[in-house]
Amino acid sequence: MKIIFNLLGCGLGNNGGVRTVLKSQQTLNELGHDCKVAAKVDNFTWFKHSPVVSSVPEDADAVVAASCVDAGRTANLPFGKKLWWIRAHETWSMSNALLEKIYLNPRLKNLVNSEWQYDNLRRIGADARIVYQGIDFEDWVDLKLRNQKNKTVIGCLYSRKPRKRWSDFLLLAETLGTANFEYMAYGTEKPPQGCDYIKYYRNPTLDELQILYSSCHIWFAPTNSEGLHNCPMEAALSGCAILCSDHPRNGMIDYARPGETAMVYSDIKEAIDMAKGYDYTLVGPMQELLHEKIGDRQKNMKYMVEIIEGM
Repeated sequence: MKIIFNLLGCGLGNNGGVRTVLKSQQTLNELGHDCKVAAKVDNFTWFKHSPVVSSVPEDADAVVAASCVDAGRTANLPFGKKLWWIRAHETWSMSNALLEKIYLNPRLKNLVNSEWQYDNLRRIGADARIVYQGIDFEDWVDLKLRNQKNKTVIGCLYSRKPRKRWSDFLLLAETLGTANFEYMAYGTEKPPQGCDYIKYYRNPTLDELQILYSSCHIWFAPTNSEGLHNCPMEAALSGCAILCSDHPRNGMIDYARPGETAMVYSDIKEAIDMAKGYDYTLVGPMQELLHEKIGDRQKNMKYMVEIIEGM
């Protein structure tokens, strides 16, 4: 099949959502399909990828919108099967009312990448199917560098976006101090000011990410709005115990089961107490669940193709 990911409106930049689309494109091509990404702007630099196309070709068998700004335009195309792979509830780009209107568009097949988004769409009467992006299991290995540390190391994703709740990490670190704890973080933005005690990686390479994750005992995930949140999965596969919020839209309810696979807190005081006595026995069950439930990219892209073929 000829499958086009439509990013003409949003473009390509250095973020996890675009990385998912490009990795999915690669996997679909490996499976024997002709998959391209349509975009007018390509600023993605994390790894080499196929050149984008400047428009959606009319001979496309399926067009998959990858953002809310591209969903409506995709629905109005006069050719091909039309889908929207919803990887986040993008209230930062569009109002909730307008998002729900597009979710209910009968010309679009909705795919979501997390359980909470499935429930959110079903709540308003919109149809949806869960298609996870899959995990590159071969990339996430435990180098066991944390074994060389005399202090408990806590890692976190840095972003100035309020929904990422970086301020919770700062409060955690300020309360725990540096006598018995160390702190690491990474992100795409300039290093956070006033945080010299945090070892920060900006736009880390895969090798640097492996070192970072493998150096942390705990991965702290305070976010309150994600699709399927990738970082905690990568960290867990690299040997970190996951400490995450209980927000229903945090993008982790698919795999973060309280007391079974993750330490799940309801307020920052509880998170601080959990960090002091973190439960490392949760790592193995988390890794098993990720393999069994989420699976790799090939498994999930085969499922996406099955859905398209059944339309």
